[in-house]
Amino acid sequence: MSKKNGIGKFILGTAIGASLGVLFAPKKGSETRKDLKEKLDDVICKIKSIDKEEVKIMFEEKVDEIKAELEDLDKEKVIKVAKKKVKK
Repeated sequence: MSKKNGIGKFILGTAIGASLGVLFAPKKGSETRKDLKEKLDDVICKIKSIDKEEVKIMFEEKVDEIKAELEDLDKEKVIKVAKKKVKK
């Protein structure tokens, strides 16, 4: 499960880190733009290397987990309502 969440977090962390590094670096504008382009190219390369089928499978698994949780919530709600009715 950590691999599933790790890909998105890694890419987001890379993008944020690169942006903050560029913003706070004491460099000339041309050097900053060059660094930013290199870091952006690196992030794009990492995004392209993500397996689309793997992302699709992870997405489908997450949707199934959410559906199961919603079904459990509905059951819990029915049980609570039934208990209240019994008490009355």
